[in-house]
Amino acid sequence: MSFYLDTSGIVPLILQDAHTPAAEEWFAQVRATIFISDFAALEFAAVVSRQARMGRLSAQTGALTLDLFDDWAVRLTRRIKTDLSDMALSESLVRNFDLKLAGPDALHLAMATNHGAELVTFDARLAEAARALGAAVVMPV
Repeated sequence: MSFYLDTSGIVPLILQDAHTPAAEEWFAQVRATIFISDFAALEFAAVVSRQARMGRLSAQTGALTLDLFDDWAVRLTRRIKTDLSDMALSESLVRNFDLKLAGPDALHLAMATNHGAELVTFDARLAEAARALGAAVVMPV
């Protein structure tokens, strides 16, 4: 068994938010491979950058947060690269209007699917779309 964390699954493990207690409890119990993608790393960096631009984090705290993420990712996860099969599947998911997926969410779902991993997310719409397709989803509570 393996798990793929989308960005909403990563953020509460590095930055404090409403989902942090549930995310930390889930992560502490997992004894399986945890995948994150280069795309999720990009999105996480964008979250930190936005918080710094908005004054919620200082530039120094933002840089430290990114260093913490990099260390966490290297020690506790396996990084996967986005490839053409992920892009092709995510495009087909977006073209399925019933799923109501934005491009980034479709890419996360495609990467979890293509790597045979359960999707870990706090995004209700993404979880609903994944379940509609028969994909395994974890929403820590």
